[in-house]
Amino acid sequence: MENWADTRCEGKSCKRTCVAACFILLCVPQSGFGQTAGTDSLSAGIKQMQTVEVKADRKERNDRTVSVQSITREQIQEQGITDLADALRRMSGTNIRDYGGAGGMKTLSVRSMGATHTGVVYDGMAVTDCESGQIDLSRFSLEQADRLTLVVGDNADIFVPARTLASAATLYLSSEAPDFTERHNRWEAQVTSGAFGYVNPHIKFEQRLRTNWSMRLQADYLRADNRYPFTQTNHTLVTREKRANNALKNGTAELDIYYRPQSARSFQGKIYYYDSWKQLPGQVIYYNPVNHESQRFRNAFGQAHFQTRWGSRWAYQANLKANYAETHYRDEGLQYPNHVKENIYQQQEYYASMSLFYTPLAFLSFSLSSDYAYTTLSSDAIDTRRPFRHSALESVAAKYDQGDITATATLLVSVFRNGAKEGKQARDAHRLSPSVALAWRPGQGCFTWRASYKDIFRMPTFTDNYYTWLGNRDLLPEIARQFSTGLTLAVPSSRHVLKSLEMQTDLYYNKVTDKIVAMPMNMFYWNMVNVGKVDIMGVDTKVSTGLEATKWLRLELNANYTYQYAVNVTSPGGTYYKDQIAYTPSHSGGGAIALLTPWLNVSLHGTAVSERYSTNANMDLTRLKPYHEIGLAAYRDFHWRKFGCMLRADLMNLTNEQYEIVRLYPMPGRSWKITIKFIV
Repeated sequence: MENWADTRCEGKSCKRTCVAACFILLCVPQSGFGQTAGTDSLSAGIKQMQTVEVKADRKERNDRTVSVQSITREQIQEQGITDLADALRRMSGTNIRDYGGAGGMKTLSVRSMGATHTGVVYDGMAVTDCESGQIDLSRFSLEQADRLTLVVGDNADIFVPARTLASAATLYLSSEAPDFTERHNRWEAQVTSGAFGYVNPHIKFEQRLRTNWSMRLQADYLRADNRYPFTQTNHTLVTREKRANNALKNGTAELDIYYRPQSARSFQGKIYYYDSWKQLPGQVIYYNPVNHESQRFRNAFGQAHFQTRWGSRWAYQANLKANYAETHYRDEGLQYPNHVKENIYQQQEYYASMSLFYTPLAFLSFSLSSDYAYTTLSSDAIDTRRPFRHSALESVAAKYDQGDITATATLLVSVFRNGAKEGKQARDAHRLSPSVALAWRPGQGCFTWRASYKDIFRMPTFTDNYYTWLGNRDLLPEIARQFSTGLTLAVPSSRHVLKSLEMQTDLYYNKVTDKIVAMPMNMFYWNMVNVGKVDIMGVDTKVSTGLEATKWLRLELNANYTYQYAVNVTSPGGTYYKDQIAYTPSHSGGGAIALLTPWLNVSLHGTAVSERYSTNANMDLTRLKPYHEIGLAAYRDFHWRKFGCMLRADLMNLTNEQYEIVRLYPMPGRSWKITIKFIV
């Protein structure tokens, strides 16, 4: 999959390849949709397609209209990636808020739009949090997905649920259906141990049930003390401290059922449960390192996806999901009655989606999607105890794909109806959100130019609307407009040292209006209001190449760089006008060099971030220092008949850099991990 550029070539062979690729593309809309594993082609779960070219070309087509960045499981290992947050830092345009330590809360903002504008799709269906609108990525492990894909805007696959079009950027976590071409079952067991009491066992079992049915059962457990040392500086006084109240325990269990017949139908069902308990370390404050907060989070959901094809022109898919999440917050202190404060939040959501796809001509296709969700929140920590929301989303999309040109157009209709069983309800909202994208690949060659525009908005979360002394039921949705243009150059493979080379650059301008911010009403009372305006301009660049000196020695290089000018333009002439918005560095980037041999594979990787500010006020008091982090990974695979084994060692923060991603939340210094995996 990652070597899709290898299918291109020059001269006469290039013409033959292009003709074959065009023929395959014309066949895809007519025969491919009944065979996809999930609701989105990015899941790469295509098992009924028999040729590598089809799967590879579908990835290429998604790259053509908008910015798409993918990391496969093989690349995760080669680049020395240690967790999901580390993988996202290797992608350009991303900004991760990390509160430190294994299991510490991690949220993703893409191109400075904010975490609430970033959607997360797990095996074809969106992961939601109606309370805060931000998905904590620490709950997902790298073992749960075979591919990570970050899409900014709407990709070229228009046969998707309407909800996946409702975010400015989307992170896809996708797992492939089991492959039983060689055996009827497969076991995989892995144990990772590391510094600061880190232990993480993981087990996976795959079984063919009948001719067309299969299942996957996986579970993991993670615990860590997270009592890592850090340096605290108070003017001339420098002390060495240890992070306190930072332990965690969590477990995940997941069951997937697949139905993959040779016909045009497919089915996938998932049952998921996650249970986490963690201490909350709080901010590092001088002479007061003690904190007694903790949180327990439980999430269970079941989801089902069905897809079929009628003849050569029509395809249909349906999705169902029921989701329950509970957060239990606890704080001990003398300031509370009975010396304890406890709050419980309970979320429930019921979701259904249907999509219809029509291909009247080989180069022209249309889709219609209709989604509905009913969401509720119960809590003893908000004024209105039982708010609920009806969400209806309809999308109409068209795609033209012929010759050098690929073009898509989408119209998303969003309608939200709010209610509350106690107290005043939040205001309703509706909006039309258009999206267009165009790509030009002259002569079906190695060069692609693309441009896109997307209008999108995010609804206020239940916290924005209802939280005590803060919520505002009259909030308007946050409006975002995205403009982007980019270039991709994919040099074909050769028989020489250079095996592959791909370069991708995007320039973008985002404008956010009616931004939801907290404003002080007096010394003690704050309120959420629509006053914020943000202008965002930036450049994302990513380069990857592969060199092969001999058949025993291969070198993989990957690098990315992001420049962002994201400023507050709320009040012209104001004190903080055109200051960089909070936690947005002007410069960030990273890279990895992997040396692959039959004896040992070694990866040296690093990330670097320039200075940024913890608030929208760019002052010395809120300035966070720039930092860099370097890591080293080494691993070796062993195979004997049907038995496989992998040994891996990771050394993180090699230089023991002392830094903060979130103010007053120090990150760990030098640490290590050792992993052993068995496959039967």
